Amino acid sequence: MNPDTTLICTLDSVSLENWVKWCETETINELNKIMNNTKITSESTLHSAIRNKQYIIGSFNPVTGTSFNIHPTVQYSMMQARGECRRLARLYPGKTFFFVKLEGGEMTVAQPREVSI
Repeated sequence: MNPDTTLICTLDSVSLENWVKWCETETINELNKIMNNTKITSESTLHSAIRNKQYIIGSFNPVTGTSFNIHPTVQYSMMQARGECRRLARLYPGKTFFFVKLEGGEMTVAQPREVSI
Protein backbone atom coordinates (compact mmCIF):
# COMPACT_ATOMS: atom_id res chain seq x y z
CA MET A 1 0.00 0.00 0.00
CA ASN A 2 1.27 3.46 -0.85
CA PRO A 3 2.01 5.50 2.32
CA ASP A 4 -0.11 8.34 0.93
CA THR A 5 -3.13 6.06 0.46
CA THR A 6 -6.15 6.76 2.65
CA LEU A 7 -7.83 3.69 4.05
CA ILE A 8 -11.54 3.96 4.82
CA CYS A 9 -13.30 1.17 6.68
CA THR A 10 -16.35 0.64 8.81
CA LEU A 11 -16.08 -0.83 12.30
CA ASP A 12 -18.83 -1.94 14.61
CA SER A 13 -18.65 -0.73 18.21
CA VAL A 14 -16.91 -3.90 19.50
CA SER A 15 -14.30 -3.80 16.74
CA LEU A 16 -13.74 -0.11 17.35
CA GLU A 17 -13.33 -0.69 21.08
CA ASN A 18 -10.81 -3.50 20.42
CA TRP A 19 -8.91 -1.33 17.93
CA VAL A 20 -8.70 1.54 20.45
CA LYS A 21 -7.39 -0.86 23.15
CA TRP A 22 -4.81 -2.18 20.68
CA CYS A 23 -3.70 1.37 19.81
CA GLU A 24 -3.37 2.28 23.50
CA THR A 25 -1.39 -0.90 24.22
CA GLU A 26 0.90 -0.33 21.26
CA THR A 27 1.44 3.28 22.33
CA ILE A 28 2.35 2.15 25.86
CA ASN A 29 4.71 -0.51 24.45
CA GLU A 30 6.38 2.07 22.22
CA LEU A 31 6.72 4.53 25.13
CA ASN A 32 8.25 1.80 27.29
CA LYS A 33 10.82 1.14 24.56
CA ILE A 34 11.57 4.84 24.18
CA MET A 35 11.61 5.61 27.90
CA ASN A 36 13.79 2.61 28.67
CA ASN A 37 12.21 0.69 31.50
CA THR A 38 15.10 -1.72 32.04
CA LYS A 39 15.45 -2.06 35.78
CA ILE A 40 18.37 -3.69 37.56
CA THR A 41 16.60 -6.58 39.26
CA SER A 42 19.18 -9.34 38.79
CA GLU A 43 22.95 -9.82 38.71
CA SER A 44 22.84 -10.48 34.96
CA THR A 45 21.08 -7.15 34.32
CA LEU A 46 23.61 -5.37 36.52
CA HIS A 47 26.57 -7.09 34.83
CA SER A 48 25.19 -6.12 31.42
CA ALA A 49 24.75 -2.49 32.50
CA ILE A 50 28.34 -2.42 33.82
CA ARG A 51 29.79 -4.02 30.68
CA ASN A 52 27.95 -1.47 28.54
CA LYS A 53 29.02 1.42 30.80
CA GLN A 54 25.47 2.60 31.30
CA TYR A 55 24.11 5.02 33.90
CA ILE A 56 21.87 4.94 36.97
CA ILE A 57 20.25 7.81 38.89
CA GLY A 58 20.84 8.62 42.56
CA SER A 59 19.62 11.35 44.85
CA PHE A 60 20.96 13.43 47.71
CA ASN A 61 19.02 15.00 50.53
CA PRO A 62 20.81 16.80 53.40
CA VAL A 63 18.73 14.85 55.94
CA THR A 64 18.86 11.33 54.47
CA GLY A 65 22.12 11.53 52.48
CA THR A 66 22.83 9.74 49.21
CA SER A 67 20.51 7.00 48.00
CA PHE A 68 19.67 4.87 44.98
CA ASN A 69 16.44 3.11 44.10
CA ILE A 70 16.45 -0.55 45.17
CA HIS A 71 15.89 -1.44 41.47
CA PRO A 72 17.36 1.51 39.55
CA THR A 73 16.38 2.10 35.94
CA VAL A 74 19.23 1.80 33.45
CA GLN A 75 19.88 4.96 31.45
CA TYR A 76 21.53 4.21 28.11
CA SER A 77 23.22 7.56 27.51
CA MET A 78 24.51 10.59 29.39
CA MET A 79 21.87 12.73 27.70
CA GLN A 80 19.08 10.39 28.81
CA ALA A 81 20.47 10.26 32.38
CA ARG A 82 20.74 14.05 32.57
CA GLY A 83 17.18 14.43 31.27
CA GLU A 84 15.88 11.98 33.87
CA CYS A 85 17.70 13.92 36.63
CA ARG A 86 16.10 17.13 35.37
CA ARG A 87 12.64 15.51 35.31
CA LEU A 88 13.01 14.13 38.84
CA ALA A 89 14.36 17.45 40.20
CA ARG A 90 11.22 19.18 38.93
CA LEU A 91 9.02 16.57 40.61
CA TYR A 92 10.89 16.70 43.93
CA PRO A 93 12.11 20.24 44.65
CA GLY A 94 14.86 20.52 47.26
CA LYS A 95 16.36 17.15 46.39
CA THR A 96 19.47 16.83 44.23
CA PHE A 97 19.49 14.12 41.59
CA PHE A 98 22.70 12.89 39.96
CA PHE A 99 23.71 10.20 37.51
CA VAL A 100 26.51 7.68 37.85
CA LYS A 101 28.24 5.88 35.00
CA LEU A 102 28.78 2.20 35.79
CA GLU A 103 32.45 1.61 34.98
CA GLY A 104 33.26 -1.66 36.72
CA GLY A 105 32.84 -3.80 39.78
CA GLU A 106 34.12 -6.83 41.64
CA MET A 107 32.27 -9.89 42.86
CA THR A 108 33.37 -12.76 45.11
CA VAL A 109 31.82 -16.11 44.26
CA ALA A 110 31.30 -19.17 46.51
CA GLN A 111 34.87 -20.46 46.10
CA PRO A 112 36.86 -17.45 47.26
CA ARG A 113 37.96 -16.09 43.95
CA GLU A 114 37.27 -12.71 42.46
CA VAL A 115 35.52 -12.06 39.18
CA SER A 116 36.02 -8.77 37.32
CA ILE A 117 32.95 -7.43 35.66
